[in-house]
Amino acid sequence: MNNVLESTRFLVEHPKYVFINNHKVKEVGKEFAKEELKIPRWDAPVFPETDDIETIVDFLCVGNLVNFAFTDFETGETFSVNYNGHWFGAFGMWAALKRALKETDEQILCGDYLKALTKKDVEKIFAGNPPMPMLEERQIILQEAGEILVDKYGGHFYNLFDKANGKLFNNGDGFVERLVNDFPSYNDSCVAYDGIRARIVHFNKRAQLAAGMIYGRLQDKKPFQDIDKLTVFADYELPKALREMKMLNYTKELREKVDNKIPIDAGSREELEIRAATIHAADKLIKEIDSDYNVNALHVDYALWSVGRNGEIKKPHHLTRTIWY
Repeated sequence: MNNVLESTRFLVEHPKYVFINNHKVKEVGKEFAKEELKIPRWDAPVFPETDDIETIVDFLCVGNLVNFAFTDFETGETFSVNYNGHWFGAFGMWAALKRALKETDEQILCGDYLKALTKKDVEKIFAGNPPMPMLEERQIILQEAGEILVDKYGGHFYNLFDKANGKLFNNGDGFVERLVNDFPSYNDSCVAYDGIRARIVHFNKRAQLAAGMIYGRLQDKKPFQDIDKLTVFADYELPKALREMKMLNYTKELREKVDNKIPIDAGSREELEIRAATIHAADKLIKEIDSDYNVNALHVDYALWSVGRNGEIKKPHHLTRTIWY
């Protein structure tokens, strides 16, 4: 089972900083029901053109290992790459990975290659202007994943995909579960206190995103049977969108921190509530959308992400230095 909703529930049932506006969620649900919400196909020029499932799975899983933190906290500049166009942030990372796919003759997708990456290799792979932040963290993650892939999955993520047998969650054998359990950098969880005892809180943003992107790219083939079990992906843009649409309300103290770009510590109660409220508000929103087709987290995540990326929103997203999103 996906333990994200249940493990984060106490953070939204007894909030201190972030509050869900249920009335507004209902209003937005009615508006979204009038639209044709779509699951993105991830077919922009930064992704491989091939229909080969093995290449697609490997590419999206390797990329999501390092799909985090593209803005330099000191300068405020966002990583960018010129390759088949000019790309920023996460799309800049995908463009850099596609460039490496060609330059390494697809060896960038192999565990043996990843575990041997040097600092210079990683600098070359993610060369851009402005440069990629947190390169040391990315090198460690890619090397670690390469070792695990060689030891457990014959060097490739597509073997993990095959072993999951079309299930995201299956008593530990599902695709998301294997990513989270076998790869520390995909295990997006931490300890939080509910006032009485310590609890493990799970978000698993990048593991779920890897699954969601694979499904989106291969959606005509229905690669996973239980896609409705995913939650939205708790990142920077979704809470910004939910706040802009008044589905989330912050306390005055938190508003001032976010609006003045004061960093919020990873794992702090404030940051955990932002992420938890994002997931639960979106889950409520999914339930409010009365549509002729089955609306799931992938539809709503993309709709909210598109709002968050809208240049007309003047308020910034929260700032947290983290590898998790």
